[in-house]
Amino acid sequence: MNFSLKTDSREFNIAYIVVVSVLFVLTLITFSSIFVFNSGYEPITENPNPNEENNETNYTAETAAKILEYQNTIKLYDQMLSDPYLMLVNKQHPLEEDYVAEDLIQTVTNPAVKLNATAAVALQQFIEAAAQEGIVCTIVSGYRTKEDQESYYTETFQSNMNAGYSKEIAENMTNLVVAKAGESEAETGFTVEISVRRGMSIDEMENSNLFKFAKENMYKYGFILRYPQGKESITEYNYSPFIFRYVGSTDDVNHAQYIYEKNLTLEEYTYYLANKKAEAKQSLDVLESQINK
Repeated sequence: MNFSLKTDSREFNIAYIVVVSVLFVLTLITFSSIFVFNSGYEPITENPNPNEENNETNYTAETAAKILEYQNTIKLYDQMLSDPYLMLVNKQHPLEEDYVAEDLIQTVTNPAVKLNATAAVALQQFIEAAAQEGIVCTIVSGYRTKEDQESYYTETFQSNMNAGYSKEIAENMTNLVVAKAGESEAETGFTVEISVRRGMSIDEMENSNLFKFAKENMYKYGFILRYPQGKESITEYNYSPFIFRYVGSTDDVNHAQYIYEKNLTLEEYTYYLANKKAEAKQSLDVLESQINK
């Protein structure tokens, strides 16, 4: 009986020692893990350096502003290029087959000639300003239907043929002074031919007070000289001191004044606008691609 108690007591002591040893080992393992995990660890503060700007936040704000700037620039040039008064019509940019000129009215000084209403009002203002300077301005022609333009081209071509030129030469000569049907700005109602009197030669018109006054003042009324001298390779038509084109202005840009001051053709101006839009679009694409990386 006494032996049994001693044996049980010894076994209890051994079990106790084992349990304590296991707990001790577990405690060592736990503290070792904590030490290893925290070795070299630096806690992140909300603002480690209050004097240093948050570059990520600033970059995001700056980028957003730049994106908006490019988007507004693209929108602005889109609006300009879609402005009907800046519509480019030439050999390379013919009118749509179903194009119909709108808002046509008779001109005051020559009811036989029609123009776009806005252009007609602006032209009348120019004529009145010229009259105050003692200058006479006659409206020779304005809007033509597609059929009228075709007849005008055929008559001019036939006249050249009757003058003894070959068909090829007669056609080339005609193409330098008259547009084919569908390629003429006369079909838009934005172009007007003016003169002191009908039948004037180019030299007579160029040396007239009317042309000198028109060349220096027509832009104030929204018109530009459509086929200026020295720009024949761009317009693909001969120089003409008679023909003026209404381009108007917007709240942002006075198109006629800009074209006049920079000595541009309508071709050069519309190409300039298209290029500026393309540049803004390219910059926007580059910026967005950098963001998405």
